[in-house]
Amino acid sequence: MSGALVAALYVYPTGRSRTAVQVLGTLALLAVFAVLVVVRTGDLLSTFTLR
Repeated sequence: MSGALVAALYVYPTGRSRTAVQVLGTLALLAVFAVLVVVRTGDLLSTFTLR
């Protein structure tokens, strides 16, 4: 779902706003990836501490 949104943001804007949208999209992807990594690490740590 979010991937389609990011793809639309990359395709539709033109001119100067396009680069700004690309930067924002890249930052959003990095933020989502960072959150996923933190959640995964938290899950691993919780499983280790429970055992």
